[in-house]
Amino acid sequence: MPLRLAVAGLGHGASYLNVIADHPRTELAALIDINAEPRDALARTHKVPAFASVQAMLAANVADAAILALPTPLHRETSVACLEAGLHVLQEKPLCLKDEEAQAIREAVCAANRVFQVGYEVRSSPLHKAVLEHIARGDLGQLTNIWYNQHSMQHADPGNWRAMRTSMGGKLFDCAVHYLDLCQQWAGAPVHRIVALGHELGKIGPCADELPESAAIAIEYANGVRCTFNFGGRHGVRDDASFGLIGTRGRIVGNPWLPEGAGSYELRLDNGLRHGTISFDGTMTSRGHLGFREQLAAFVATVLDGAPNACDIDDAIAIHRQMVAIDRSLATGRVIDIHH
Repeated sequence: MPLRLAVAGLGHGASYLNVIADHPRTELAALIDINAEPRDALARTHKVPAFASVQAMLAANVADAAILALPTPLHRETSVACLEAGLHVLQEKPLCLKDEEAQAIREAVCAANRVFQVGYEVRSSPLHKAVLEHIARGDLGQLTNIWYNQHSMQHADPGNWRAMRTSMGGKLFDCAVHYLDLCQQWAGAPVHRIVALGHELGKIGPCADELPESAAIAIEYANGVRCTFNFGGRHGVRDDASFGLIGTRGRIVGNPWLPEGAGSYELRLDNGLRHGTISFDGTMTSRGHLGFREQLAAFVATVLDGAPNACDIDDAIAIHRQMVAIDRSLATGRVIDIHH
C-alpha cells in the first residue's frame, strides 16, 4: 500500500506534488489551503479532494501522513492536531516560534508514536552527505574551523509573514537557518555560545525588531570547533554562497549552488595540495533546494521501513534554540550561552 500524503499550504507546498507523483511508494491524498481558487484548480488536476483547513482534512480521514508547508505561527497547532489524529508528519522548518510551542510539539510526538520530521532538506543532499563522509573518515584530521557565506535578496513583501522577524521570517531566519544547521552537522556537536552582530544597511548597534540586512555570526560548538557565518540580504543575485571547513590535515572549500544548483567543492590535503574537485549533477538531485527530493524519500523510508529520521524533534529543538539565541544576540549585542 502506498503512503497517502496530504499537503497543506500550496505556496511552497506545491513543490512537493511532482516529487510525490514520482515516488513509487507514495500517492497524493488531499490538498489543503485557505485560498480556494488555486487549491481547487490543483485538486482537479491531481484528482484529489481539497480542504480549507487541516482540521477538515483530518475529519475526512483520507491520509496516512501530512506535509505541513504552512506559516511558522501555525506549526504547533497543525502538527499537534495531525499527530493526535494518528498521522505521520513532515513539517517545514523552522520548528516553531517559542520554547513552549516546541515543548508542546515534543509532547505530542512522544504521545503519538508517529514519525515527525522537520524539513531541513539540505541535510539529505548529496553535497552534505559527501562532506560528512570526509569528516567521518578523518580526511581533514581534527576539525577546527567552519565558515559559510550567504548573500541574497530579502523577501520583498513587507506584509508577508516571510518578511516579518516576529514570525522567524527574513532570509536570515527563514533561509540561512538551513546552512546554520549544516554548520552544526559538520561541527558534530551542539552549539555552546553565539554572538550575532547585524542590522539594516548603514546601521550599527543592537537590532531589536528590524530584519537584519547584513550580519556576522560567530559560533562556538561544545567540542571547540568554531564557525563564522556571514550574511547579506540586499544583493542583486538570487543566492551567492560559499563554504569551507579546515582541520589539522586538510580543508574543503565549496559552493552549494554551482554547478547546476547542485553544489561542488574542492578537497585539499597534504600541506594544501589539491586532491580533487567534486561536483554534483543537477539532473540527479534537487536544483537550488538542495536535498528536497531526497528529504521526502527519507521521510517515506522512516515511516515505512523504520529508517533513521533525517531531522527528528530533538534535532529540530536544538536548531530552534540556536536561532532564538541569534535573535537575542542581535537584539542585545551580547554573547548568548546555550545550555544543554
